[in-house]
Amino acid sequence: MIKKLFTLGLALVAFAGNAQQAKLTNKNANNALRLGGVTPPSVMATTNLGFETWASGSPTGWTTLDLLGLPSATQYTTSPGTGTSSLQLTTVSCTACPTYGLPTKAGFAQQFVPYVGQPTSLSFQFKSAVATGDTGAILVTLSNAASTTGQAGYIFAGTVSTWTTVTVPFQYSNAINSDSVSLLITSSDSGIVTGPGIVGHPVVGSKVYIDAIALIVPSGIQSIFTFNDYVMFPNPAMAELNFIIKDANAKKVEVYNVNGVLVQSFAVENERTQINSYNMSNGMYFYHVTNANGGILHTDKFTIIK
Repeated sequence: MIKKLFTLGLALVAFAGNAQQAKLTNKNANNALRLGGVTPPSVMATTNLGFETWASGSPTGWTTLDLLGLPSATQYTTSPGTGTSSLQLTTVSCTACPTYGLPTKAGFAQQFVPYVGQPTSLSFQFKSAVATGDTGAILVTLSNAASTTGQAGYIFAGTVSTWTTVTVPFQYSNAINSDSVSLLITSSDSGIVTGPGIVGHPVVGSKVYIDAIALIVPSGIQSIFTFNDYVMFPNPAMAELNFIIKDANAKKVEVYNVNGVLVQSFAVENERTQINSYNMSNGMYFYHVTNANGGILHTDKFTIIK
């Protein structure tokens, strides 16, 4: 699940999340902060993860397209998830964005925060009205000296009309303490996180509503690290599936539909393998990772949504 997220002036090497957990590739996602002239990690305090405080059209402490005079981020007070207001992100056309390395259709909010710790999970509330074929995302990346240590993310697709609470586990690549955290939310992935066309296609008007972001650290636990030998992303998937398998005993992956029918299988020859899922029907699937004798080493599930 390793990839790195840095900000402006640094290369973004994304970290691939699992579980409707955002799929990322080596792109310059954090060019967003160039708009605010922020060099990470910034001196901003850990504030306003509930979007209760706003100034000049943006949530306090967050960088948004408001810096270019575009009302992509708005204060949502009609029926907030928690408290008196939430963040509403809307994808807008942005002719000036390519100057900053961003796509021409975008909607985002981003913040860098000094942070030391190893949270076990990311929690937040959301609603969505994302256009067909488009996807939004939330990505939280922990770093130390511009090197990623852990990440959690989630992809938004379709319409979710009621506030929904989601908890996503952090995945760690090493046991190094973080010194900063990056929080990135997009209403259209549109290349900010994944690169153009990899997940979703940006549509002006796609909306994502976010509230009550929290990094969860259980009481009394100082350091928790999850090292993953088996990673599959994105989930849900549309046109492709990526498998990162680090277990040296793994020899084969078998994919089954809910009726137990084998629909795909492939040999594990490299740590990372990509397969085409475009011809797979919508629905839930299960996969097994097996050893040379056919014994099951790992099993998990994913969903195809087109």
